[in-house]
Amino acid sequence: MPQKAAENETANDGKTKNGGPQAYVKLSGRNYGSQVGINYGSIEQYILDGRVVKLVINGNPFDNVPFTRDDNFIGRELIREEIEGSLQPTDTSSHPRVALVGLPGVGKTQIVVEYVARLRRDSPDTWVFWVDAKNEETFLESYHALAKRAEIPGWDDAKMDDIPGLVFEWLKNDLVSPWLLILDGNDDANMLFTERVTGAGKRGKSLVNYIPDTSNGSILITSRDVKAGKGLGASVSIHVPPLDKDDAVELLRKKVPKEMIGDADIGGLVKKLEYLPLAITHAATYISETPCTVPEYLAVLEDETEFASVLATEVNGKRKTDVPWSVMSSWTLSFKRLQERSPRAVELLQMICFLDRHNIPKMLLQQGAGKVNFLNDMVGPLLRFSFLSRSKSQEEDDVYEMPSLVHLFSSIWTRESKEAKHAAGEALKAVSAHYPPADDSDEDLCRQLSSHTRAVLKATGTATNSSAAPAAPAVQLNTVFDDDTAKARAALLHNASSYEMDVGNVKLAEKWADEAWQIRKARLGEDDTKTLESMYNSARAYFEVGNSKEAVRRGEEVVRRFRGKMKGGTSEEVLIAQNTLVTFYLDVGKWAEAETLSKSVVEASTQLGPSAQTDTWDRKMTRVEVWRSIGKHELAQQLVESIIDEKRAQIRKDREEDGLPAASEEEEEETSLCENTYDLADTLLTLALICRDRGMFGQAREYAEKVVKAKIQTYGETHPNPLRCQISLALIYQEQGELAEAKSLGQQVTAQLSTTLGQDHPETLTSWSDLVWVYEKLGMLEVAEKDAKIIERLSADVLGEDHRQTLLTRGNLASIYRCRGKLAEAAELGKQVLRMRETTLGRDHPDVLIGVTNLALTYQKQGRYEDVRKLFRHGAGLDEEEAGLFARYGRELLGSLTLALVISYTYWRHASK
Repeated sequence: MPQKAAENETANDGKTKNGGPQAYVKLSGRNYGSQVGINYGSIEQYILDGRVVKLVINGNPFDNVPFTRDDNFIGRELIREEIEGSLQPTDTSSHPRVALVGLPGVGKTQIVVEYVARLRRDSPDTWVFWVDAKNEETFLESYHALAKRAEIPGWDDAKMDDIPGLVFEWLKNDLVSPWLLILDGNDDANMLFTERVTGAGKRGKSLVNYIPDTSNGSILITSRDVKAGKGLGASVSIHVPPLDKDDAVELLRKKVPKEMIGDADIGGLVKKLEYLPLAITHAATYISETPCTVPEYLAVLEDETEFASVLATEVNGKRKTDVPWSVMSSWTLSFKRLQERSPRAVELLQMICFLDRHNIPKMLLQQGAGKVNFLNDMVGPLLRFSFLSRSKSQEEDDVYEMPSLVHLFSSIWTRESKEAKHAAGEALKAVSAHYPPADDSDEDLCRQLSSHTRAVLKATGTATNSSAAPAAPAVQLNTVFDDDTAKARAALLHNASSYEMDVGNVKLAEKWADEAWQIRKARLGEDDTKTLESMYNSARAYFEVGNSKEAVRRGEEVVRRFRGKMKGGTSEEVLIAQNTLVTFYLDVGKWAEAETLSKSVVEASTQLGPSAQTDTWDRKMTRVEVWRSIGKHELAQQLVESIIDEKRAQIRKDREEDGLPAASEEEEEETSLCENTYDLADTLLTLALICRDRGMFGQAREYAEKVVKAKIQTYGETHPNPLRCQISLALIYQEQGELAEAKSLGQQVTAQLSTTLGQDHPETLTSWSDLVWVYEKLGMLEVAEKDAKIIERLSADVLGEDHRQTLLTRGNLASIYRCRGKLAEAAELGKQVLRMRETTLGRDHPDVLIGVTNLALTYQKQGRYEDVRKLFRHGAGLDEEEAGLFARYGRELLGSLTLALVISYTYWRHASK
């Protein structure tokens, strides 16, 4: 029996270079279209096999430039004109790329901001997308913000690692035209080309693969390194020099009141400042705020060189080899003046050093300060001295940015000060206090605080007094925090790990959840509720990364300790942990334990009454999955049908309480399915799959098609949610023998998932693998083998060599080899899969028995009957009572073992002759 891998992908009639799926547009038969009323945006429509499959209406083109245009912008007209001319398509290039290269502080970013302002004024139909290309994290965050702002289909349901693919495909769309993509601050020439490690800890595409090279757009790069622009294919590199003397003088005059300049030698000052806009801006702020005269500023600048020298040594030795002396010196003077006049602002500045410098929400900065004090004593001085600016990218004025060099210099100063520990603790506590709790997370807020969370956790650390706890992580501040700060760190780790798990960064989630548990265990004790909550979270993280055995061990301990606290009683925490443990049991094949525990969980939850009705339904659905897994399909169907009846009754009751008129049963169900009230659509889909398991294909198809129709109506054709349901529908077609329909739908779904989520996304691979199985049944073995090899490679890269789904994929490939008569390859791969399954899953796991059966089928075809006998004695244990095995492993395994018995009988007849 062919193994069904949990990863599948589609091979369309049109293929990509590596044989993978490719979305395509096809017009056939009559013309098709959609009627749209008044529309002020653009309309995108895809026709596939004669029907509309995607309709996206975008609003007016926008720009997401995060910086405010400088009203005092001076000069640079020739550079702006050169940018404008170089970004025009030519006969040799329809996709221009231009690099703007120059020293830090020379004003590259402000030149681009000015250029964009004029571009949008003169060409309002041009989209402008600003991407912070400083590092991988800022690049991904910028792409996510772009996807959200543009409402790219699927952005709100995609994991962070999937967002670049969504943006890439969207930018390739001719209807998003023309566009300009700005890669700002790409000072590391190799960053975009380095192979990534995804949130799951696996290899991923380098970021350069997500930068489109299409005729409907152009790219502008800012960098200190000319190699960065060349590496990205820039045909033109524009060098940005310091201002000329006249422009530098004019800039200073615009920024400093006339009465404070007089007859001073401004030319001498701007020369001392190396004609750099950033240094001139700091000097102007200092002169205006002090106040002092230009000669006085020059005198102070000559004297205040000690720290600038130390700063230059640190910067040159560690971070930036080309930071001008004038920028460091002018910053030093402004910072010292800030210390003298606004000590609370300095405290805030030091705290910001432990946050990310982008998109800093006001709530983090205003911790413990009233509105008046915050404006007058804290953020106000930082704004006036140009140490902080309001972000233009936000609708409200309560999000701030800090220039990169200001952040760098302030961080060096802070790290050397005695206030470093306090500032780090305040930053940590501020982020922790505002991070949403794990059990009630606000995704938008979690996302907004994500970069600051990573910054404070990376820059700070904690140690415990417990010898049982692991050593503190590598930190820049080699210090031990007090109890309050350590507990705040644990809370932040706990809550953030839950969010990172949800968005697919499972390796990071595992690390953070583990540390949160260790801190709380040392600070609060092993049996404290918060400690057990973190242990439960770490168990979930281990399960997500594929370490189900450790997840089971920790899950069992959490349940035992919670029950101990309750003295054998039941609480909501116990029920949550037990219900999750049931899922862990299913994954490792502990069917009996799963069935017993799920029964007790449902009974205990039912006793809690109507207030726990929604949770009780969820726990009953877990029991449904248990019964499906062990082959008790009739019981599973009865239970899920009763859940559906209860949900429908509750929906009717809610309508009555809301004063809504009664609706027909058909209208009521359609509305409930579209809104997915109480997860009714997902429950009905489970019923469809159970009917499929029982061979009731007509009912299965009816239910699944209802769900798919409702999901498409709610989310649209291209959203991952309805696509997941269509995978299930394709499986039903397949089981029903409607292989042509299964193939067509499987190709369509896999192509769309590949476009939306990426070819190597686990859900794409699941759909593709199911499609490969259809190819096998259709006799398309060559295509099946080719695709299965691609799936196997991608699965190993994304999930890991020993992940259960990777092994299922390899088992499927071994089955294809056998069907094609490649018996040696089938036997070798089958043995490899079996060994790895025994190691990772245990010898009593059903996947091992399936692997034994498939390998036995290969041996039987090779005539190796003695090996068949040895294999079954070693693996499946056929000396045991076969009936027990049949009852335990359900319909699919029953079929496999039936084949195995036929093989054994064949061997017996062969041996008796």
